[in-house]
Amino acid sequence: MKKLFALMLTLAMVLSLAACGGNDAPAKEEAGEDTAVEESTETTESALPTAVDGVLTMATNAAFPPYEYIEGGEIVGIDAEIAGAIAEKLGLELQIDDMEFDSIVESVKGGKADIGLAGMTVTPERQEVINFTASYATGVQVVIVTEDSAITSVDDLFAEGAMHIIGVQRNTTGDLYSTWDLEDAGLATVDRYSKGADAVQALLTGKVDCVVIDNEPAKAFVEANEGLKILETFVKVEEDWVPSDPGTSLYLRPFLFGNDEHLGVHAVHRATFVLIASPSGSYYAEGINPVRIYVEDEYIRAAKGGTGFAKVGGNYAASLIGQQKAEKMGLSNTHFENPTGLHHPNHKSTAREIASIMAYAMNMKLCRKVLLTQSYTAPCVGADGAKFNYNLYHNLMVTKFDEIPVNQPKIVKVAAGKTGFTDEARFCLVTYAESSDGHGYVCVTAEGDSYNACIADYIAIYNTYAKP
Repeated sequence: MKKLFALMLTLAMVLSLAACGGNDAPAKEEAGEDTAVEESTETTESALPTAVDGVLTMATNAAFPPYEYIEGGEIVGIDAEIAGAIAEKLGLELQIDDMEFDSIVESVKGGKADIGLAGMTVTPERQEVINFTASYATGVQVVIVTEDSAITSVDDLFAEGAMHIIGVQRNTTGDLYSTWDLEDAGLATVDRYSKGADAVQALLTGKVDCVVIDNEPAKAFVEANEGLKILETFVKVEEDWVPSDPGTSLYLRPFLFGNDEHLGVHAVHRATFVLIASPSGSYYAEGINPVRIYVEDEYIRAAKGGTGFAKVGGNYAASLIGQQKAEKMGLSNTHFENPTGLHHPNHKSTAREIASIMAYAMNMKLCRKVLLTQSYTAPCVGADGAKFNYNLYHNLMVTKFDEIPVNQPKIVKVAAGKTGFTDEARFCLVTYAESSDGHGYVCVTAEGDSYNACIADYIAIYNTYAKP
């Protein structure tokens, strides 16, 4: 996660539309790299229902220059101009409601506002309740500090024991990145404010050590407040190279080479790390769309031995045959079942190793969320191009309870589990359970004749060894 924060990934600003349920606004899968507003081919007045008849109501937080801010008692800025153009095309009067940033999504969801423009990034949580247009602007998260600050680079935020206080505008992209990369990792405390200007004021008065916010408002805040500066970050330095066309991105490739002054063979003691950046279009000709791939089970992707699966050009010669086979079949790429050739029938994981992996996964925020999700549906595309939904279940150990003539664990509640099967180990199951006092337990059962047997085993184990 440090790389994500240190490079200050570009974010997408989008126009949020009406509550989910309509099909007019295409929703993006995740925050994108660039942005554009929906276009209409109609020029006649609109008969679309709006919150107020004859009025297009826009929700915003007018403290985010140059996108929206107050000047001469009026809300102006890029977003206000976009909304004005939309209202004019629809034959509607524009009304802009200034509110807390937190309230914009609820205002659109509840029908009090027709649209929301506020430099808002697409997130899965927001997509559940509102629709988004395609992106229309590119932004970069930066760090504002005082000119005499001890924080001289983003890396200082990750220094052991630093525990800086970071100011952010609540629920903005700066808040998300600071929370995920620093606060959740125990590296900092995040103070959240209703406005970016309030976070900057906290920095000026010494209440926070820095502010993480979008680059454009950061420039305005620094220009308006003497004694502040923006830390130089890689993407900030190279911002002119960040492409903005749909489907494009700034490709970043780490490159490492040893530069010891030594003649002979030995492990390097000094190396140079370089980050290569290049504007890039879509990796596949299909663009950002589903692709068809070939599953290769004979050839490998990287050469065995030597530098192994390290990213060394010569190692990838082995992948060319598999890729050529895919191209002859009219497919876009190859999935190698054995990518390095290092898998071996005698390689086995012990029960202790499996338990360690489960315990580690449950301490990771994203893995924990996935493992605790009992079931979900994933949209898929078949080889014939037909679309279908694939139902996935993680709750085998829960749904099977009724089929097993034993009681459920008495002390703990089983929250997550993963199954496995090999000819030698037979049916295997690793589960994670928690007791009412917050203690976590991991149990691995193997060599079962069925998953039901594995479940019966772990129930007996939890009832025997879990203590209240």
